[in-house]
Amino acid sequence: MRKGMIALISAITKEIDYKSVEILYDLNITKMEAVYLRIIHEYPGISQYEIAKKQNTDKTLVIKHITNLENKNFIIKKEIDSRKKGVYLTVEGDKAVNFVNENLENFEEELFKGVEEKEVDLLFNMMTQLKERLELSNRRDHFSYNFKK
Repeated sequence: MRKGMIALISAITKEIDYKSVEILYDLNITKMEAVYLRIIHEYPGISQYEIAKKQNTDKTLVIKHITNLENKNFIIKKEIDSRKKGVYLTVEGDKAVNFVNENLENFEEELFKGVEEKEVDLLFNMMTQLKERLELSNRRDHFSYNFKK
């Protein structure tokens, strides 16, 4: 087994984080807010509780980010019934999701330019296996975001 893999993965994560911040800067949103926008885009009307459950995170953190997104006019809350409010994207929120998705897609294309597709597929499968093993090791059973979208 090659040593230094964790350090390499950490360095890659750091560089991806840097690029993510750069992409999100003009939108004035955090990485987590971008994740929530993408979830709301995929599941219109989802509740804050359902988002917290899918992300395996504390509901108060979700509420904080959702409130920020609402204040920035990216989302609105609508009452579904007397006990449940759903979260929906506004036109601005939809534009933000499209902007994020387009920029992430461009970033991936730039990152893997010149790499054969079978090599990218192999790397993707290996990274998926590592992620699943880490989740098992950490005893986490949570929503796995579909990274292929």
